[in-house]
Amino acid sequence: MALAMNCAMAATTKTGGVARFALCQTPALEAGCADPVSNIFDWVGERLVGDEDAVVLPEYAFTTFSEFAGAWDFAAEVWDASAAFAAENSVWLFVNHPNRAGGADSPLFNETRVFSPQGETFAFYRKRELANMDRAAGFSRGDAAMVAGLPFGDVGILVCKDAQYPEKGGDGYVGASLLLVQFAHPGVDDPEAPEAKTFDPTAEAMQTFRDTCGKWSFLSVPYLAVNKAGPDGNYNLCGGTFAADDAGNVVGGLDGDPGVLVVDVALAEDGRIPAPPAPAQRAPATYTVKFNACGGALPAGKKMAAQTITCGKAAKLRKNAFAREGYVFAGWATSKANAKKWLVSYVNAQKVSDISPAGGTTSLYAVWARPKYKVAFYANGGAGATVVQTVKYGKATTLAKCKFKAPKGRKFAGWATSKANAKAGKVKYRNGAAIKGLVASGKTVKLYAVWKKK
Repeated sequence: MALAMNCAMAATTKTGGVARFALCQTPALEAGCADPVSNIFDWVGERLVGDEDAVVLPEYAFTTFSEFAGAWDFAAEVWDASAAFAAENSVWLFVNHPNRAGGADSPLFNETRVFSPQGETFAFYRKRELANMDRAAGFSRGDAAMVAGLPFGDVGILVCKDAQYPEKGGDGYVGASLLLVQFAHPGVDDPEAPEAKTFDPTAEAMQTFRDTCGKWSFLSVPYLAVNKAGPDGNYNLCGGTFAADDAGNVVGGLDGDPGVLVVDVALAEDGRIPAPPAPAQRAPATYTVKFNACGGALPAGKKMAAQTITCGKAAKLRKNAFAREGYVFAGWATSKANAKKWLVSYVNAQKVSDISPAGGTTSLYAVWARPKYKVAFYANGGAGATVVQTVKYGKATTLAKCKFKAPKGRKFAGWATSKANAKAGKVKYRNGAAIKGLVASGKTVKLYAVWKKK
């Protein structure tokens, strides 16, 4: 299936036998923009030359991340302006915007509408896979895939997060002859300090965005994806609008600056984008879990192979086969550092679900503990010698009761985990509290008496 790219701001002269798409990588708007609808449509109109068949705008083209939850209140203005633009330029227009179809009390959707060259609403789609910020803003999930039957081909519509999960509804796009994806895919220069207010495009964000095309190669259709570009609050819209062929190979695209990518999609003799072959039966998406001995070893004849788990389904982790002389297996940590700190994330043969993204690999590290540990009790101002209690690892027990003599005018309140906490009156364990695994086996945990006024 042939694709021809023209990354210039103006397209080359159109020849017969192609459907020409203008993927508009619009600039991100500043919060409080007085007239976002006119701003964006003026920007797009200045870059069209009149021979385009379809014009595609990115997700949230007319709003910012900080304002998108309330942007539904000018959705009618967006739809009216879109219809007028489509008719004026005689193009199929794909526009995305937040919408409450039934007014203020109706569900909020991330909605894409398709307008015909006559300015009529031809189809609409509601985003199904919501990002964290969508959920936090109160968006509802759409409930159906959308393949719009345009005169030149059957176009499947996806919005941003939808593209990352073909295993969650991708079968609804079987039969589409092209996939069109609208993104507002951001990067943050310093994820630990998004308030830094720096917005250089990040290669990592653009690569994540472009990697989505390979996930849909099972459909064997061209994949066109459009993104926004530029700073948006604490985020940076990374741009990178691109086209991929029917094998999932990126064949052209833009960088991180606003612009228009013109894509010509070849048509068959009937004037339509060729229908793809029926997709082969897809294996369910999976991820891999690898197990690391982390100081242990495999006894002779034992195996501890990596485990493949199907996405969306619960499965028990492999039962541990590693051993370490003088230690007992406590569970699995998610890093070597956590294993050394005895931070167990999963116990032996625990049932887990989706602990890694589709196609990803998660490494787990054995946590080893000695069979016993000790608890030392300090009088901390009371009278009496330090008491040491030996506790069997992995077995529930109760703390030894306080036998210290209280300071004058005070009474025992419980145990703190440091002198500072004891002084502040922060009780961690009551007298005779039930405990299990206070500290890594082989070590000693120190508890300090907390005295309060009678």
